[in-house]
Amino acid sequence: MTLSDPVVVRLSDAQMIEVRGEAIRRRENAMKERRQNHNRTPMSANQMQQIEMIGVLGEAAVAEWTGLPWTGRMAGHYNPAIRDVDPYEVKTSSGIKDLWIRGTTQDMRPPSQVYIKAIVVSHNTVELIGWTTLGYVVDEAEYRRGQDCYVLPAEELQPMETLP
Repeated sequence: MTLSDPVVVRLSDAQMIEVRGEAIRRRENAMKERRQNHNRTPMSANQMQQIEMIGVLGEAAVAEWTGLPWTGRMAGHYNPAIRDVDPYEVKTSSGIKDLWIRGTTQDMRPPSQVYIKAIVVSHNTVELIGWTTLGYVVDEAEYRRGQDCYVLPAEELQPMETLP
């Protein structure tokens, strides 16, 4: 498969205010609940805030593009049962196009769960790279035991225009 052109989403100033507020709220809640960062490595508060900002930008971009509610924002607190943009999960990075999903098959969502890969390219611009199902990831992606994650090359993602 070849990598299709990404969908580019630019968020407005008003949306960026909402994104910043959500990233701060999530970081504060994580600190109150003593949750570790996703990478399970020591990080400064600034680094953790940047990671929250990247994730929130991706979710906001998917909500904007699909026209669906940003359910991850409406949750108010961390709840792994709530999808980022229902019914989708969004995985966002600041440059890596491959899809990384942490966890083992024992703690994964149903195989039909759809994941969308997004990349932050500037302070208000996100590229939606593609999508896949968890079942495809588990069957086809490389599992990196030491990092406890699956890695699926971006070339294996479906074009956003075909999102179910």
